[in-house]
Amino acid sequence: MKKRFLRLFENLKIKENPNKKFEKLVSLYYKPERFYHILKGHINNCLIEFDSVKGLIKEPNKIEISI
Repeated sequence: MKKRFLRLFENLKIKENPNKKFEKLVSLYYKPERFYHILKGHINNCLIEFDSVKGLIKEPNKIEISI
């Protein structure tokens, strides 16, 4: 998942440090109140679904970053 996140930052030409952003994202997702949106569960499943249709989307990077 981290490789995908870093590649996405590069594709979108985001100037911020992607490693730092990824670590922050991970720390937020492991908070107890987010038990239903864990990275390797819900979010990964959303990305799998996204991958199945991204060829139909005009600007898939923007959708992927929102996931």
